[in-house]
Amino acid sequence: MSLRLLLRLLGPLPVAVLGVGMTGQPSSHAPEVLAEPAAVSTPAGAPTGTAWTAARAPEIDVAVLGRDEGATTLVAARPLRVPLPHALLIAPHGCSGVGEHFNVLIHFHGAFTTVEPRLMQSGIDAVYLIQNLGNGSGAYEDAYAQRGTLDAELEAVRHTLSVRCGGPSRSVDRVALSGWSAGYGAIYRILARPEEASRVDAVLLADGMHVGYEPGSHRVRAAAMAPYLSFADAAARGERLMVVTHSAIVPPGYASTTATSEYLVKTLALAPEPAAQAEPRPGMRSTGSNARGNLTISGYAGGDAHAHCDHLYAIGDTLWSPLRARWASK
Repeated sequence: MSLRLLLRLLGPLPVAVLGVGMTGQPSSHAPEVLAEPAAVSTPAGAPTGTAWTAARAPEIDVAVLGRDEGATTLVAARPLRVPLPHALLIAPHGCSGVGEHFNVLIHFHGAFTTVEPRLMQSGIDAVYLIQNLGNGSGAYEDAYAQRGTLDAELEAVRHTLSVRCGGPSRSVDRVALSGWSAGYGAIYRILARPEEASRVDAVLLADGMHVGYEPGSHRVRAAAMAPYLSFADAAARGERLMVVTHSAIVPPGYASTTATSEYLVKTLALAPEPAAQAEPRPGMRSTGSNARGNLTISGYAGGDAHAHCDHLYAIGDTLWSPLRARWASK
C-alpha cells in the first residue's frame, strides 16, 4: 500500500482526542494510519463492546481423559477459544490454566489471524481478549465512551469463563491494555477516567498514540495528552508498566506518534537508552529509545504502510515481552 493511499484513510480526530472534553460523543471519523487488510472477520452489524454475553459462546472443546468411579473426567484438550462479535476470548491453557485469580490482557485492533498466534507465542500469564471493531479509532472510542465499560467487559470475561469452565468462583486480578494503530481509541477513553485507569497495570501502544494540535499551531495539545502523561508518570515511578513504539509517519492535521512520544520524553525528562542490538523485524531500524522505571518509548524508521504494520507484527518482542517479564515476577 502506498503512502498516498495510506493517507487517504486518515480523517479528523475524535472529540476526546482533540481534547475538547470527554463528555461529548466522539466523531465517527478518526485517524487510522493503516487499516490492516481483512481486519474484521465478524459479520457486519454485529454488536460490539459489552453487548456480547456468555450465551453466545460455543461449547468448549474437551477430551475424555479418564473415568473415576464411573464419572467421566473432562478437561480442556486445547486452548479455550470463544468467538464473540468483533472479539475473540482465549484461555491459552484451557480451563485448567484459569485460576481463581487470573490476569487479563485486552488487545485492540489487528486481524485475529495476525494477533492470535503472536499472543499464543507470547508466554504472558493471562486470559486474552482480542477486540477488532473495524477501521478508525472512533469505533474504539464509541465502544468505551461510557463510564464503567471496562469493568463491565472484565465482568463479562469472568462470567464467560465461570460458565464454561465451572469450578470455584473466579476473579480478575491484573489488567493490561494493548493496542495497535486505531486501537488506541479505547485505551485513551479508559485512561481518561482515573477510576478506570487505576484498574490497569500495563499500557502497551504500538504506533498508535495520537492527539490533536493546539489551535492554530503544530504543537501537541497538552490537555489531550494528560491521560497518557498521567499513566506514563506512574510507570516511570515503577508503579505501572507502559511501553510505546512509534514510526516516522507524519499524518495530516494532527500529532504523529513521534510527536506525542517526544512530548512524553521531554515532559518527563526521560534518559536515552542504549541502541538496540537487534531489529525486532528485518529492516525495522531503531531511531532511539528513552526510559525510566517501567516506562520505555522506542522509535523506528519508516513512514509508509509497511513500516506501520511492522509495529503489529513485532508486538511480541517490542511490547509483550516486558509484560511477560513483569507478570512472571510478581
